[in-house]
Amino acid sequence: MLSVQECRNKAAKLNDEIGELIRVCHVPEDLQELEKKLKEALDEFKARISKETNRSSAIEKKIEQEYSEAQKTGRVNIRITDVKEMAEHHGKFHCYQIVSNVGKKYGKTLARYSEFLSLNKEIIAWMKKEGKSSLVENVPTLPKATPKLFGAHDVHFINSRRTELEDYLNKVARLPGALRCPAVRKFLELGS
Repeated sequence: MLSVQECRNKAAKLNDEIGELIRVCHVPEDLQELEKKLKEALDEFKARISKETNRSSAIEKKIEQEYSEAQKTGRVNIRITDVKEMAEHHGKFHCYQIVSNVGKKYGKTLARYSEFLSLNKEIIAWMKKEGKSSLVENVPTLPKATPKLFGAHDVHFINSRRTELEDYLNKVARLPGALRCPAVRKFLELGS
């Protein structure tokens, strides 16, 4: 499905192409017929854009209502069920298995600590963009990063970090409007 902006861009491009075709045609009768057909095609395309825009708006509104209802009724449950040690060419790291239930949506994913940091930045940027700057101070803080050589592979540290990150995600989910943030939905694998 095309976004509203992509549809508008295509309509503008089609309109430019119509103008160019009109300029290069040499036979006046053909030009009038061509112009008529192209304008009909453009009108049909604009109608499809309008229909898709309305459909997208309805879907977004339904999602927003569902997430708001889930927040109000407490049907938000986010758990970190496991911590997996992974390896790549430059060392080992941990991924946290996140299972989320928000209303009727279910998600399961793995995330590294660095992805939590990125999520936090994206939430703050989204709130500022949406005019919710007053809520930025309510965004919970993440547990501090730990130097890779100090305790990063200690069982106590790993379990403590898991609990802190789970607490962070549940606090984020309780922030007003946070479940509408695309970065949060993507991070929790809840779909759009």
